[in-house]
Amino acid sequence: MTNRRTLFAIACLGLLTFGIVFTTLGAVLPEVTARFGIGKTAAGSLLTLSTFGIVIGSLVFGPIVDRWGYKEMLVFGTAIVIVGLEGIAFAPSLPWMRVAVLVSGFGGGIINGGTNALVADISTEGRTAGLSKLAVYFGFGAVGVPLALGTLLGNFSYAAILAAIGAAGAVPLAATALTPFPAPKQSQGFPLAAAKHLLRDSVLLTFGLMLFLESGMEVTVGGWTTTFFTEELQTPARQALVYLALYWFGMMLGRMTLGMTLRRFAPARILFACITIGVAGALAVV
Repeated sequence: MTNRRTLFAIACLGLLTFGIVFTTLGAVLPEVTARFGIGKTAAGSLLTLSTFGIVIGSLVFGPIVDRWGYKEMLVFGTAIVIVGLEGIAFAPSLPWMRVAVLVSGFGGGIINGGTNALVADISTEGRTAGLSKLAVYFGFGAVGVPLALGTLLGNFSYAAILAAIGAAGAVPLAATALTPFPAPKQSQGFPLAAAKHLLRDSVLLTFGLMLFLESGMEVTVGGWTTTFFTEELQTPARQALVYLALYWFGMMLGRMTLGMTLRRFAPARILFACITIGVAGALAVV
C-alpha cells in the first residue's frame, strides 16, 4: 500500500508536468509572435507541432510500458520535457523554437499516457476514482503557468520564468528515478496481432474520435486565449494570462467534481450537460 501511494504521488507529479507542457505555449504565444515577428499562421503551426508531439507520445507510450516498464518511460519523458521547456525559453530562432515545442509535446504525451495507465493499474478504490483524483493535478500545472507569468512578469522576463519552470521539472525527474516501479507486463514486446482487434471495435473508435475532437478544442482554446484577449479585446498581457488561468481552473474544477456527479447522475446526462455548457460558453465569448 505504501508503494502504491508513492507511485500515485509520482503519477500526480508527472501529470502536473504535463499540465505545464499543455499550457505553456498558449501562455507565451503573444511573446513568441513578437520575439520572432511571425503572423497567425506561423503561430498556429507551433500549436499544431505541440499537438502532434503529444499525439505521437501518447501513441508510443503503450508499447514502451509493456516492454520496459513505467519507470524508464516516465524518466525519459520528463527529461525531454525539461529540455523542451528550456528550449522554448531560450530558442535563438524560429526553427529551434519549433524543435523545442515538438520535443516538449512528445515528452508530455508520454507522461500523460504513462501516468494515467499507471494509476489505472495501481488503483484499489476503482479506476474512475483514481483517475479523477489524478486529473486534478493536470489542472494545477495548467493553472500554475499563466498565474506564475501574470504574477512575476513585472520583475522577470518570460524566458527567466519559463527557465525556472523547466528547472522545477528536476523534482519529478528525481522522484521517478529513485522510486521502485512494477515490472514490465510483456517483456517479449507488443502483440501487434492483438492491436488489429482494437481497430475493429466501433465503440472504442467512436470514443477515440470524440476525445480527438475534445482535445483539439482544448488545445485551440488554451492556445489562443491570451492572443484573443490581448489583440481583440485590448486586454493587458498580465490580465490576459489571468483569464487563461481561469479557463484551466474551470477545467480543473470540472474534473474535481466529476467523481461526485457520477455517483448521482448517469454518465450520458453528465456528458450532455457538459457539452451544452461548453457550447453556451463559446457562444458567450463570441
